[in-house]
Amino acid sequence: MLKKVFTRGDLLNLLEKEAEKYRLQALASIERNRHMNDLSVEDLAQLKKNQQLTQRVINALLVDFINVVGTSQCCDYGLNTKQLESKAKWVQHHDDRPCTARLTTQDGGRWCPKCKLHPDMQSTCLYPYCPSCDRSLKNMKCPKCGQIFQRPSS
Repeated sequence: MLKKVFTRGDLLNLLEKEAEKYRLQALASIERNRHMNDLSVEDLAQLKKNQQLTQRVINALLVDFINVVGTSQCCDYGLNTKQLESKAKWVQHHDDRPCTARLTTQDGGRWCPKCKLHPDMQSTCLYPYCPSCDRSLKNMKCPKCGQIFQRPSS
């Protein structure tokens, strides 16, 4: 039986995928694991004051770390922060005014929890949502975490 060889590229791809998932939860993880780092409560309060700057620094650190690992493995990976940024996800909604409820999957089909109908394709539309907070975006900005997203491609 042949075993798949884990290449340097596979390692860098794995690190990139994990960083993409981790980056939005990084500050909470750092705070939760404060016993493993030397950040004080005051340090964390400062980081939380300007969450947009903090997120950009976290993204930059993750990208730099992955690129340094790549360089140490003789691989110019060339990852940049834009590649880590999540895109908004599309979520289907019922679109027969006045009902604009989010559709859910129940019994293998889509149904509207508000009006209890199974809308056809002409009665649905897609709304952009934050992939980590699962909230509807307002002008492509998450009302919970404040992250700004690019419009997703369908």
